[in-house]
Amino acid sequence: LRFTGVDDAPLMQIADRLLAAEYPLLITSFAGRNIKTPALLDELGQLVGMGVIESYPQVLNISKASPVFLGNLSEPHLPKVDFGLMVDTDLPWMPKEADPNPNTFWAHIDIDPIKNDIPMWGFPGHLKVQADSYLALSRLIEIIKDKLTDAHRARAKARLEGFAKQRQEAVVFIQNLAKDKGAPGLINPGYLCAELNKVLREDDVLVSEAVMNEPSVGMQILRTKPGTVLGLGGGGLGYSPGAALGVKLARPDAMVLHMSGDGSFYFGNPSSTYEVAREHNLPIFTVVLENGGWSAVKECTIKVHPDGVSRDTDEFQARLNPSYQFQKVCEAAGGHGEDVINPDDVPAAIARCVKAVREEGRSALLVAHVKRL
Repeated sequence: LRFTGVDDAPLMQIADRLLAAEYPLLITSFAGRNIKTPALLDELGQLVGMGVIESYPQVLNISKASPVFLGNLSEPHLPKVDFGLMVDTDLPWMPKEADPNPNTFWAHIDIDPIKNDIPMWGFPGHLKVQADSYLALSRLIEIIKDKLTDAHRARAKARLEGFAKQRQEAVVFIQNLAKDKGAPGLINPGYLCAELNKVLREDDVLVSEAVMNEPSVGMQILRTKPGTVLGLGGGGLGYSPGAALGVKLARPDAMVLHMSGDGSFYFGNPSSTYEVAREHNLPIFTVVLENGGWSAVKECTIKVHPDGVSRDTDEFQARLNPSYQFQKVCEAAGGHGEDVINPDDVPAAIARCVKAVREEGRSALLVAHVKRL
């Protein structure tokens, strides 16, 4: 007998409801911590015609080239979903921005499906399965294969054809976002990230703490291999420089692309980061998206007080000194620095940074002056 850590009964129930669904959806955030699990999500999605959403992902959970990958936002799908499967997620959607179908049946497979250490967690869960997701999904796929009929396969095929159309529309939308380069001092983050995507190899690793620019990173930097994305899984701002060094230590043959907002960069002890990188031969490529402050502070203030004094006066106590030269911190430890204001200079600056990291074994830091706070 294969050990799955869970009885077949709840998995049978999930399989039956999944096969009966007209619009099933799977939402995950960190199932890819086990690098074998993304292949299962892809297989399950294609087997039954179920889209997969990476909601606030902490790792790569499914290849972005998968025919069932439908992006990072579950909110547009929720009104239509009649069966939802949450797998390893703390935040499947943003409640303020969602209108879920009240008749949806939600199942949740997670090592902690009741979120014991989260004081308030009010997402629906009609069936909660506490289990290792890799083991549970492996068994679920076996059960579904035994239950599949020609009618199920036909419905799955029709949904997959619908996904193909959605994905093509999304590709065009994302490409159009990157076509606008921006202006001097106002580089479009989408364009910047699309250019970064061009220099990454399959085994390179993205460590991102871009915060308010995370949507551009997620849409334009198209990772496909498990274990090549690392996001914030806990703690607070400033985790990413040290995390990037740890990834480089574990994956010495990969280039580590470290993305950071200017606000979060301050918190990561950067002066120590690049000296450690030099002392221990751990070169990383950092990109600082310099927008002049903490955008998250501004946006959260507006959401809580949309008609408040801060908005009226455009004062959010969130601006940073625009003359600070972040790249000098890296240069002080023998690294390569770039300060890019003109979007036309982005490709060449990226190329110089990649050369420093890959060929010269030095860290590189590129400051990109993006759309302002």
